[in-house]
Amino acid sequence: LAVMFAAPAFAADNLDISGSFRTRLWDYDSKGFVDDADENYFDQRMRVKAKIKASDQAYVVIRADMGDTQWGNGFDGVIARPGAQADNYRQAIDFDRLYGHYETETWSVRVGQQYLGLGVLEVLDANTTAINFRLKMGAVEPSLIYGKVEENGSVNDDGANDDTNLYAINLSFDI
Repeated sequence: LAVMFAAPAFAADNLDISGSFRTRLWDYDSKGFVDDADENYFDQRMRVKAKIKASDQAYVVIRADMGDTQWGNGFDGVIARPGAQADNYRQAIDFDRLYGHYETETWSVRVGQQYLGLGVLEVLDANTTAINFRLKMGAVEPSLIYGKVEENGSVNDDGANDDTNLYAINLSFDI
């Protein structure tokens, strides 16, 4: 039995949606090595990204991973609907990009949860909440970055509640 549904498609000039789905089979034998394991399993991930343009210079990006998990993990051997166990975080929706971006000919600023890869050897490789102000100066583009690493359990910053912040200057160039 095949059922097909058709609906009209609507396009918006200010919205770009993209995404990917992957399913992988892992099968490896590390017997005789450190963990001495023979492992095989499937995993999957659905990633969706939306870019909403307010103008040619300003946009917002939202990117989320859904169902990023190993098959059969978290259900104690019982077949169940995904997300049936509230404590199975791998069935949750994980937003890894949520930021606003504004750009001119000479500078750009990105504010919110974003990827920061700093340094040739990736001194920092993380998704973090930050402000990234980038100057477009020709071959070398310096970025001034402030990030909030940890609020430390309270917005009160006295004593033991003091925040952990990131301050960075990054120099980017094409080679």
